Amino acid sequence: MKLVHFFDNGLSKLGVVTDRGVLDVAAASSAGDGIPVSVQEAIEGGAEALAALRRLANEADSACFRSEDDLKLGACVPAHRIS
Repeated sequence: MKLVHFFDNGLSKLGVVTDRGVLDVAAASSAGDGIPVSVQEAIEGGAEALAALRRLANEADSACFRSEDDLKLGACVPAHRIS
C-alpha cells in the first residue's frame, strides 16, 4: 500500500494510492472512526492504522477517489514545527 500526502484547497490531506485512483481519506472517513487522516497518524498508528486504511480503500465510495494527475502532492512526511 502506498500513502501520499496532497493538498486540497490549501488543506493537507492523506491519500491511499489504489487501482481506482487516490483515495481521499478525509472524504471517505467519518470523524471519530479511528481512521488516520494524516501521514503522521498513519505512522504512529502502525499496523492497525494501515489495516484500517486498507479496509477503507476497499469499501469507499467511488466519489472519494481522485486522479493522481490532478493532485498537488506534498512531501512524504510533512515537517512539523518543534516547540
